[in-house]
Amino acid sequence: MRTPWLEHGKVDNARLRELGEVPRPRVFKTHVAAHQLPEQMREKHSKMIHVLRNPKDVAVSYYHFYRMDASLGRFPGTWSQFYEMFMAGNVAHGSWFDHVLQFWREFKDNKDVLFLHYEDMVKDHAGAVRKVANFLGKSLNENVVEEIVRRTSFGSMKQNPATNFSKFEVFDYSVSHFYRKGKVGDWKNYFPVQQNDEFDEVYRAKMADSGLSVDFGE
Repeated sequence: MRTPWLEHGKVDNARLRELGEVPRPRVFKTHVAAHQLPEQMREKHSKMIHVLRNPKDVAVSYYHFYRMDASLGRFPGTWSQFYEMFMAGNVAHGSWFDHVLQFWREFKDNKDVLFLHYEDMVKDHAGAVRKVANFLGKSLNENVVEEIVRRTSFGSMKQNPATNFSKFEVFDYSVSHFYRKGKVGDWKNYFPVQQNDEFDEVYRAKMADSGLSVDFGE
């Protein structure tokens, strides 16, 4: 209720009225593609934070999520089978490359949009908190920054029933936790050399001349 997920459940007139009644200032979260965003966001210069993570770690994380989520069929296949799905964009929300590059190309120079890299959040959690605060025009003292860091640490959120989805019936925690590892570079435990070489070739081709780079934790 604090941060409604825009496309969660049935999006009808009743749902839209419910979202419209959320008191301001308000925060929404979404997984939709850039072209699916409401035009009012652009017209009214709404602030937007786009969080992105390196696609190799995304693929591994997504594999485990697919295995434990009943709404996605609790994927019974192997890592290699999921890798092929991921590379083909045959997963929920489609291709990582299409999704991220569409946002980047449209909004990279937009002062109303902050691109926040997951890897930077891991390296400098307090710095990421300050960056978000500055983007939103908020001044935080160090005690508040430290408290936000404590409450939003991976370990804290993994243990917090308000954030860990432990009571979410469609998730099978005997397969994987919603908060699994949160590490940068866990992909190295999954990608054999052939897959890694293939991925790097696709990455170079897709990202060429985009000006966007990500940290693979290498």
